[in-house]
Amino acid sequence: MSFVDAIRGLMRPLITVYLLVIGTYVTIKIGGYVGGIEGAMDADEMIKMYKETINQVMFLLTTAVTWWFGSRPSSQRK
Repeated sequence: MSFVDAIRGLMRPLITVYLLVIGTYVTIKIGGYVGGIEGAMDADEMIKMYKETINQVMFLLTTAVTWWFGSRPSSQRK
C-alpha cells in the first residue's frame, strides 16, 4: 500500500512541475514567434495569441497551486 501512497503523494508536485515546464516552453516558443516571424501572421494576431496563451497558462498554474494547497486537511479536520 505504501507504493500507492507514494504515487499519490507525487501527483500534485508532478502536475505542478509539468505545468510549469509546459508553460515556460510554450511561452518561450510563442515569444520567439512574436519577435521572429514577419509576414506570416499579422503582428496584432500574434500578440493577441501570445497574451491569451500567457493568460491560460497562468490560469492552469493558479488552479494547480490552489488545489495543491487548498485540498490539504486542516489541523482541525485531522
